[in-house]
Amino acid sequence: MSYRHSEELMALADFCARMERINALVRWQNIICAWILGSVYLIVGEFYWCDWRARGTLLQQALWFLVILAAWPVLLILFKQIGRLFRNYPRCPACGKKLYQALPALLSKRCPHCHAIILRDHRGFSPGYELPLTIEESMNKKTGYSLSMDMQGIADLRIPLIAMPLMLFLIVATGLKNDLDLELMMSKMLIVIGGGIVGISGIAPLISVEFLARVFRRLYLLPRNASAYCPTCGKIPRPVLTRVSGCCSECGVTLLEMPDELDTPDMIDWRKLKQLCEFEVFVPIFFVALFWVGFMLDIGWFIWFIAAWFVGYLVIFSALKRRARIPSKCPHCARPMGANRRLLLNFGRCSRCQHKLVLDNWQKE
Repeated sequence: MSYRHSEELMALADFCARMERINALVRWQNIICAWILGSVYLIVGEFYWCDWRARGTLLQQALWFLVILAAWPVLLILFKQIGRLFRNYPRCPACGKKLYQALPALLSKRCPHCHAIILRDHRGFSPGYELPLTIEESMNKKTGYSLSMDMQGIADLRIPLIAMPLMLFLIVATGLKNDLDLELMMSKMLIVIGGGIVGISGIAPLISVEFLARVFRRLYLLPRNASAYCPTCGKIPRPVLTRVSGCCSECGVTLLEMPDELDTPDMIDWRKLKQLCEFEVFVPIFFVALFWVGFMLDIGWFIWFIAAWFVGYLVIFSALKRRARIPSKCPHCARPMGANRRLLLNFGRCSRCQHKLVLDNWQKE
């Protein structure tokens, strides 16, 4: 059965503008949810936990504390998923599924769900960008500048800059380090967690990444040479993604000339690789959920079930890997492929030598 690609390709500039507007709304939604959830933790820890602790045993308090400790990331993810249902995200013109993230479609120009080509870019090749050296290349003393912080790294740096000082302040203010009473420690930990939620998801996203980039550049923490920046958008792309896709991770323009290779029978089937990656992600999450249920119910034979499940997981994983015909090492540069399956799924190339490893016309059988 052949899969027919749609000829209705979306313009890359329109796609980026639309995703930027939607992501701005989602970002404010997440910020508001983080402030509400963090405030709830702060209020419960300060005013209610000490009153509730008298209503149950210490074991019950500990179990409830573990539930509350694991609840905030689950709730934030749940809020995010609910928000996705009401956002008008672009849909793939081939399979009709929503594109919730700009990456990897922005770089591969393909749908991450069906691998169909969905984006077109008329800007062509944009010369002037120099790919940073990897650690291995730097150790071999090749010419060029070394790896530096990119825009995503600057965005991630906002969390320790804001959340860590706030949490340390709350630890000192509540006297947590001087209190060895477990019941009081739980109450104070809720206050610290609430402050961490507000700092990580409520305050850090409010800081402009472009503002931090300008500050770091003035402090000589970012490269001064123009070849480190994308000549189209003026931002520092993520080197790993640019190396494997040839495009800027911020605007999608082509920065590197990639090897033009034809499909060969020994290449990896994209569908089978996708099945392997989905199995690899979903099953461990399911395993953790089962383990938590068994621990809470105190089932004695559950350890044997875990062992049998793990053996079955390894058998199925090995079968899917053989079915996808994924080599243990890249046939061109001998780099291990185990840690690069997600990049291989999204871009179809080796992250070291850029050679093509995945079939493009996998739909034709």
